[in-house]
Amino acid sequence: GDIIAIQNNNSLEHFASSISIALLGATAVSQSHKRSNEAIRKQNDLLKTQWIFASENQQPQAYQNSPKILHFQAGRTSDTFICDESVAQRPDAPWIIATGSGSTGSPKHIPITHVQQIRRCESATSWAPYSNEDTFASLANVTFYQGKNRVMESICMGTKAVLLPTNTTTKKSDLEPIKTIYANPYHLNMLLKDSNINAEKTFPNLKHVIAAGGIISKELRHQVRDNLCSNLHILYGTNESCSCAIASPPDSYLDSAPIGRAMEKFEVDIVDENNIAIQSGAIGF
Repeated sequence: GDIIAIQNNNSLEHFASSISIALLGATAVSQSHKRSNEAIRKQNDLLKTQWIFASENQQPQAYQNSPKILHFQAGRTSDTFICDESVAQRPDAPWIIATGSGSTGSPKHIPITHVQQIRRCESATSWAPYSNEDTFASLANVTFYQGKNRVMESICMGTKAVLLPTNTTTKKSDLEPIKTIYANPYHLNMLLKDSNINAEKTFPNLKHVIAAGGIISKELRHQVRDNLCSNLHILYGTNESCSCAIASPPDSYLDSAPIGRAMEKFEVDIVDENNIAIQSGAIGF
């Protein structure tokens, strides 16, 4: 039942910490090193965070009533906050607290339960373009919920998952098997601008690019298809709306999921680049 903040810049350790926290029966919230100490302190106070999981070379800021600090190496063998009650008996307990971007105001905290996260991962089998024989790479940092979620989906499908840094300093032999990449617009632009990246040589077996987490302009779509991969899959609503739609906070959380409500006398149209309404069933938008 404890809430544990993960402050670890190592993608593999951060992801492993999320899984470990699930096994411990606690609740994980990711905190990026790019956030200010004040923002992290406010979040910890709001969530009543009891622990901070940090990497070996990090020393989180200490303040009055600050959470207890546990480094990743020590956490491997620690039973300090293991729950007596099996996670399998508490499927509706929150596992992950997804944090919104704050683009529409204060960042929103969205609790996602064990069963909700598992169902999200299982649902990937109905839409994911890759199979369990492929190698999946995520450019999105796992400190962001969608990056973490995409990796979990691939693992649940039995697919080999790679946490690939944006600057792609990985060995060429490690990149060759990759058949699917998940990225947001920032990552795609970085890849396309990198003179050292050549799709045919760097990712010779690339078959699919999954893009989300921002606006994918028509220009960017053409650039990806022409220079990186012809099969581009765009996921919409992957920030707050998709996360909130599956969130049903337990009674212990006072804030309801911020998925909005219908407003009378309002109609919403989805428009193209020329502000012309797109008809239902249109392909490519």
